[in-house]
Amino acid sequence: MKTKPARFLSLLLATTVACGVIVPVVMPAYVAEAATIGPLTTVWQTPIGEGTTLTHSEKAYGDKKSKIYITKVDLNNPYVEVKPIYGTNGNLTERQTITKMTNEAGAIAGVNSDFFNMSKKGAPFGVVVKDGETISSMGHLPYWYSLGITKDKTAFIEDFGFTGKVTAQSGNTLSLRGVNKEEYLSSAGKSHENQLNLYTPAFGKNSLGTISGYKGVVEVVVQNDIVTAVRENQPGTAIPSNGYVLWGHGTAASFLKTEFPIGSVAQVDYQSIASSKEWEQAMGGHLLLVKDGKALTKFTADGGVTGTNSRTGVGVSQDGKTLYLVSVEMSSSSRGLNIQEFANLMKEVGAYTAANLDGGGSQTLAVRMLGETEATLANRPKEGTERRVPTGIGVFNTAPPGELTGFKLSGPTETLIGQTVQFEAKGYDNHFLPYKVEPNQITWGVQGDTGSFSGNSYTPTHSGTSVITANVNGVESKMNIHVVSGAEVEQVIVTPTPLNVMPNQTLPLDIKIKTKKGQLVKATPLSVNASVNNDLAIVNDQLQLVVGDKEGKATLTVSYDGKTTTVPISIGATEQPWINFDNVTGISFEGNPAGLTSQGSFSLVTNQTDPVYGSRNSAKLAYDFSNSSPSANRFVYAKMGATPQVIPGQPFGLGLWVYGDNSHHWLRAEVIDANGKTLYVDLAKEIDWAGWKQVRGYFPSNAAYPLKLKSIYIANVAENAGLRPDMGTLYFDELSLLMPQGQQFTDIANHPAKKEIDYMTSKGYIKGITPTTFGPENSLTRAQYVTLLSRVFDWEIPTAANLTFKDSVPAYAEGAVQVAVSKGLIKGYDDNTFRPDKVVTRAEAAIILDRLVNQKGSKTVTLKDKNQVPSWASDAVQNVANLGLIDPVQGNFKPNSPTTRATFVVALYRVLHNYPIK
Repeated sequence: MKTKPARFLSLLLATTVACGVIVPVVMPAYVAEAATIGPLTTVWQTPIGEGTTLTHSEKAYGDKKSKIYITKVDLNNPYVEVKPIYGTNGNLTERQTITKMTNEAGAIAGVNSDFFNMSKKGAPFGVVVKDGETISSMGHLPYWYSLGITKDKTAFIEDFGFTGKVTAQSGNTLSLRGVNKEEYLSSAGKSHENQLNLYTPAFGKNSLGTISGYKGVVEVVVQNDIVTAVRENQPGTAIPSNGYVLWGHGTAASFLKTEFPIGSVAQVDYQSIASSKEWEQAMGGHLLLVKDGKALTKFTADGGVTGTNSRTGVGVSQDGKTLYLVSVEMSSSSRGLNIQEFANLMKEVGAYTAANLDGGGSQTLAVRMLGETEATLANRPKEGTERRVPTGIGVFNTAPPGELTGFKLSGPTETLIGQTVQFEAKGYDNHFLPYKVEPNQITWGVQGDTGSFSGNSYTPTHSGTSVITANVNGVESKMNIHVVSGAEVEQVIVTPTPLNVMPNQTLPLDIKIKTKKGQLVKATPLSVNASVNNDLAIVNDQLQLVVGDKEGKATLTVSYDGKTTTVPISIGATEQPWINFDNVTGISFEGNPAGLTSQGSFSLVTNQTDPVYGSRNSAKLAYDFSNSSPSANRFVYAKMGATPQVIPGQPFGLGLWVYGDNSHHWLRAEVIDANGKTLYVDLAKEIDWAGWKQVRGYFPSNAAYPLKLKSIYIANVAENAGLRPDMGTLYFDELSLLMPQGQQFTDIANHPAKKEIDYMTSKGYIKGITPTTFGPENSLTRAQYVTLLSRVFDWEIPTAANLTFKDSVPAYAEGAVQVAVSKGLIKGYDDNTFRPDKVVTRAEAAIILDRLVNQKGSKTVTLKDKNQVPSWASDAVQNVANLGLIDPVQGNFKPNSPTTRATFVVALYRVLHNYPIK
């Protein structure tokens, strides 16, 4: 079980959890989806160590697939060991990711195992026994099953327990509740109330100490079986490396105070129990899934466990000599499994007995692949990144170093004619251990006539399929490579299209070859032919577009093996004013290293005291690098607001007037794109002027719009830092946007709403339906209508919407719909549906606009079709017409006609300019 702070959450818990209580609830078999279940199919399989194979499989459930990773371990192999891995540097409660844990332990594979409480230190609820030593006792959870391995390397899945006692010098004894456990509450009672618990160095640096809700806690520190300290109601103390700490509450606290004065002798005896076997290793588990070769159909679990999720499980063959560690991914490309499906899967992979392990966000598989020296993440975690956990199951290869047997080859499987690619060969020995091979020992070759090698670099000259070979003293490995032909190409893609550049700009070209199979291969200078149709620009040998000093139009032609595309080039820009620093709020200063933050400032100044280029204000950046080492790169940031400023429209660059100080520092802008990626825009490689000068910077051609401006900053690089001053002052003014020249949309050149559309698109409120068409007469849906409102009026959108409509709202509109409903601007229908894809009529648009503006028109407009307006909309329609927000068409309002994109853009433009929303 895991919880988040302030409340317990059950993601993959075999429990009903309330206020920390672990209560078993017998649930009926989970009803599987009514869908066809396909066979378990192998995608690939590879050995990863002695007696250990990793298989990537897939299984279809209806029209969705689940990715399944099966680590199969042969315990008969003398070089295989399976042990618990836990914590960091032997400290159970210092959690870390399974990948780091696997590498620290030296394992070849690791999966997460036990459940734990995320709001506490994170001691596992289950058992951990390593090499016969109890690291953590089994919690008193009688329905949990765990993996145990005996000295003869036979595996079992059993219901583990714990027994122990503490004996005083007087001979009096008291039962021991647990070893290295944090507080929990189960059907077996409270783990710490009136109980005696033991803490060894494996728990962590300090003992448990006082905990919430418990008074009169006593801890006794024991070294070499002698009591050295008695502590009452104190925080946790250091656990001695040659001893332990006894923790008691209530009757156990009285026992400790009475029986263990300083200097007395203490004796502790305990063991993990499950049948009568002598356990060498044990790892905490969870629900039993398979018993006696049959998948179970009833589970002690709550709904959080039974539902579809990512999963980890462990299975054992009937003879106990084969272990199955099964990981099921849940991601955008993998469905996950419910508990019944998982039980069935564990039986299908070969388990005679199987148990569920922790899953959800904790589900992780780390593997050291052939030839590699470290384990890496094999699956995609549910939350995108690995969670830190306390325990896992590790698989070890204990074989001695052997002889070189083969290579793991890595490199592209597809490439383009003329495109040089590199290959790498990592060796492994006859025990599947990594074998170090120096690069100069490898002889590279190619079987086929598609190209040739130079070192480890391969350059194809013809299309076709060849075999790449790597050879060291007769040991050879191979892999196929396919060189794409023009006949296999669907499209040559240049991004963006069209290309918008400025005179004297150099733009790296982003060119990809899309095959008919849907694969994208990035082009390099020698793989494509690129040219410009006039002398306004050229393409250099680095696949960069180099523009001359004149404005105008040109065409770029790019071809690959007979497949060609052309892209228009527009040289020059329309400079659109954006920020003049007269009304900017929330600007701030920041330095890196952090000590620089107190050494400078970024503030607004007026033309009465400082240089100003435009109207009233400019922004002053004062910096001082003297309080930092010149041997490191140093930065000072002029942050443009408490949050990054949204850049309206789709400009291809920024313009900024800068009052320079001739410091020769590097001036850049920090921009965030729509994917959250940080883009660094060069404004001036060197500030080599004094006084006012306009600088310009350009966004990468593959930037995802919309963009946000985070800061303008100075970089003081370590190289030649002594030649540049530590202190200085810059002024910024008139920040502008470089917009593409000419008409952006071809379908509004003569449209009556052109002015309003141009304005609203330049502000980033609405986009075209393609890069060159706006679609002014296209109708708006309810979801689109509300989303547009949210952009124009900058609503604060919730990170997670909480809609109660019976039908689903598209993800892009969920937050906007919730805000619009809360503001009373729009409602659902009587059947509790929202109908997001329903076209908005002009009457419905009028209702929402009327509620939004909440003002009465001063004139009366005559509507010929007034009698056709629905009664529920008549007042709103008349008022919206009176306000001039929606114009009648030849005297008719046309209330039942669709609201077009142009109509709504014009209405919002007029609201912004005539009826400011408070």
